[in-house]
Amino acid sequence: MPKIGQGRSLFDDTPVNGQLEKGISSNWAFDENVTLRALIEATLPWTIFINPLHTPKSNTNWNTIALSSNQALFAFNLSGGVQNAEMTHNVVLGAGTWSIELLLEKHENAGIISVQFDGVEKGTIDAYAASPEFNALPSIANIIVPITKKIELKLKLTGKNGSSSGYYGYLTSIKLQRTA
Repeated sequence: MPKIGQGRSLFDDTPVNGQLEKGISSNWAFDENVTLRALIEATLPWTIFINPLHTPKSNTNWNTIALSSNQALFAFNLSGGVQNAEMTHNVVLGAGTWSIELLLEKHENAGIISVQFDGVEKGTIDAYAASPEFNALPSIANIIVPITKKIELKLKLTGKNGSSSGYYGYLTSIKLQRTA
């Protein structure tokens, strides 16, 4: 019997398993040709935006909303300037290859942001700049998500550039983009 991805589309209404007619007159959701995972995979977004100005799942020393006339959306979430300040967000990601892009301000006192999925570092972003850089879009690419699941996205200020005077984070937006 063909499964999803083996010659039948997700919404194929050909009668199977004793159905008498086409359509969803029988309990098609429990048919072996339509799995819950396939339904979820087909409806998950490939682009996810997270607004860090809203309350995260958790935060430690990264929870001050500040205004900025130079930054997109005219605001950012400012960390407390201490090492290991962090914020977490729960997000459901489909299996595949992802990238993450942060919309932020780079500054002379900004830290290095560790990007983690379920506690595993996927890369770092150095937010240091000798003079302010508004609307910077640093990213990390080729993040493999092996199965569809809810992950905890953690952004953590784990270090600083040798030229930086602090561990601040100036975060305006988070974008997760599935690329394959």
